[in-house]
Amino acid sequence: MFSRIKNIFTVNNNLNIYLFIIIVFNLILTAFPLTKEFGYEFSVLNSLLLSILASLYFITLIKKYSAEIINKQEIKSNLIKASSAFIILPFAISCTNSLLTSFCSFKDGVLFYTVITIPSILIGAATGYLSYLINKKYAVLIFFLIYILILFIPAIEIYINPQVYFYNPLLGFFPGTIYDEGISVNSKLAGYRFLNLIYFGAMFFAVYKFGKVGKRKIKIIIFSGFLAAAIIFFYLSPLLGFSTSNYIIKKELDGVISTEHFEIHYSRKINEQMMKVVALHHEYYYQELSDFFNTKLHKKITSYVFYNREQKGRLFGSFNADVAKPWLNQIYTVYDSYNKTLKHELAHCFTSAFAEGPFKVADKFNPVLIEGIAMAADSSSQDFSLDFLAALAYKNGYNINLKELFEGFNFFKHSSSIGYIYSGSITKYLINNYGIDKFKKFYSNSNFQKVYGKDADTIIKEYIAYINSLNVDSLKHTANYYFGRKSIFAKECPRYVAEQQDLGWSLYDFKEYEESKEVFAGLISISNDYSSLLGYVNSLTELEKKDEAVNVLEGKIKNFEGTSYYYNLELRLADLYALTQKISKADSLYNVIIEQNASKNVVDVAKIRLILLHDEKVFTEYVSGNDITKYLILRDLNKKSYNYISFKYLINLSKALNEDYDYFLSSFDKVFDVTDYNSSYALMLLSEYMVENFDLIRARKAAALSLRYHYDAELNILLKENYRKLNWLLNNKQIAENLK
Repeated sequence: MFSRIKNIFTVNNNLNIYLFIIIVFNLILTAFPLTKEFGYEFSVLNSLLLSILASLYFITLIKKYSAEIINKQEIKSNLIKASSAFIILPFAISCTNSLLTSFCSFKDGVLFYTVITIPSILIGAATGYLSYLINKKYAVLIFFLIYILILFIPAIEIYINPQVYFYNPLLGFFPGTIYDEGISVNSKLAGYRFLNLIYFGAMFFAVYKFGKVGKRKIKIIIFSGFLAAAIIFFYLSPLLGFSTSNYIIKKELDGVISTEHFEIHYSRKINEQMMKVVALHHEYYYQELSDFFNTKLHKKITSYVFYNREQKGRLFGSFNADVAKPWLNQIYTVYDSYNKTLKHELAHCFTSAFAEGPFKVADKFNPVLIEGIAMAADSSSQDFSLDFLAALAYKNGYNINLKELFEGFNFFKHSSSIGYIYSGSITKYLINNYGIDKFKKFYSNSNFQKVYGKDADTIIKEYIAYINSLNVDSLKHTANYYFGRKSIFAKECPRYVAEQQDLGWSLYDFKEYEESKEVFAGLISISNDYSSLLGYVNSLTELEKKDEAVNVLEGKIKNFEGTSYYYNLELRLADLYALTQKISKADSLYNVIIEQNASKNVVDVAKIRLILLHDEKVFTEYVSGNDITKYLILRDLNKKSYNYISFKYLINLSKALNEDYDYFLSSFDKVFDVTDYNSSYALMLLSEYMVENFDLIRARKAAALSLRYHYDAELNILLKENYRKLNWLLNNKQIAENLK
């Protein structure tokens, strides 16, 4: 046994060097987030490495023998030994590291390694063999050219197609955005790798069987045949589901609306009235952005509007994140994003007017500039202004190295909330103080000194001085609520946890509570994760184990102090206190939540709970009941006088229940008395819901009423923006009315 292992390291073809590279590379991987885990990222990076090493090893191996008389049996023996070592070493290093730290999922790790990494040995060897066949002398150079070409295929697909995901022989699969954490080995990925094995296996066999060196005709036939097969597969991949062409996406999004500045393709599952609203918002935001950037686009923007996140993820590749492709002049959103992210994505298209390079994005693909300008252009989409949120973060311990933020891809080191807010705020500062024209130059040449006449340190100091001058209190709980989240790189087992959470919540939705409990129990044993804990507690509650749920939550909630999740867990704990007849504890905790004032939403939920707590039967029905029960209770709450806090939840429940709009309005038969924050905010929300039902006249009246309260500066920004938008929509409603 020892002699066999020794032979692997002493074959006269530098195998020991390759194995040393594998060992060092994989030891380095154990030091980094994501790659330290025996899972997806680990498998992808090893696939890239092993495909190179397998090719180089095979080329050096075959060169060792005579060109005329090749000892095929010895080549086969050495290749098997080397391939075994290539496969075993990364596996052993990662598994050993996981045993010493913690395994996320050995099963998932094995699946990823088997489907993504192991085939790379054959892919590398076959590509190297083909390179040797083409030209013995320049085999290594030819291999790297082929390797780069294969790696370049996804760039072509993403550049010309409406997708962000891709399948590739060297990487297996890439989901497109890091925000969609759930990745698993599914039948499509397994099928794709099976096709890879057939293709590269046939390539290896063809060269091995027929590719005798010196026969030019054979070389040409083999090379041309496999090149033709690759090109055919590239064009057929949309039909096989491995890419998404414009034809495929338009076939499913078969509704079309054409306006002055847009061609909108949408799912016909969205009703026509809602699409009128969406189309109007497209044109409104176009005007807003045209004024902001002081520019107009020369051709229409193509907007793809999906019915839901699942449809977008399946066709486009990104479930959670809405996306723009400035170089294609296209955006990809879900229909209910019209008032959330639509303006942000359209802003990316406007930047193509002054961006350089084939992708029409910021200099050096700098994410701070790319996302910063979109945030600055769409600053009104937040509950608070960008500068308020940036000052809130900075004054409550969420301050980061802003100069470093501009360097490379450090944007992704931080949670998305931190990165987006600081990027947007500092971009807004540059535009407000130095003008949009200078920022346009900076966008395509990110040299502070050259564009602004000041170095980065000076600009950053000016910005920090500005942020410090803002009158923002030390709202620690509010800061925690908005910024107390982890980057994906700081999470434990994010891919596995996300995939298992989907399973757990699916079981929960199908009322398989015992099974969902077991899934969530497994997750909270390996990860301090909010969704898993909440799923476990909710499963226990549905299994009538409320006291156990209270004990679990009391024991775990301290782990979430200082995070955005803490306050929702407090709400859940207070609910459970009430449901287990611990009324005084529930009352006390609801009041603590109100005093913390982490966010309006959390406070409003606590206030409604306190009102309902006066009648334990009604409270239990509300907390444990379905949407209809909740809606009827809140409707009753507004019979004698308006409870303005409840408007948001009435609206959301009405949407979920697909309630008749006129019946919904029948609840609002009393005079609105707008005298404080809650009543003003409620009228703004009501006006937005009226817009969704294309009731623009009443919507503008409600927006005007909301302006009667003007003593909160941050709210006033939202109210004025909402009224300005409603005024434009009403004056331009013929755009929607003329749509066919």
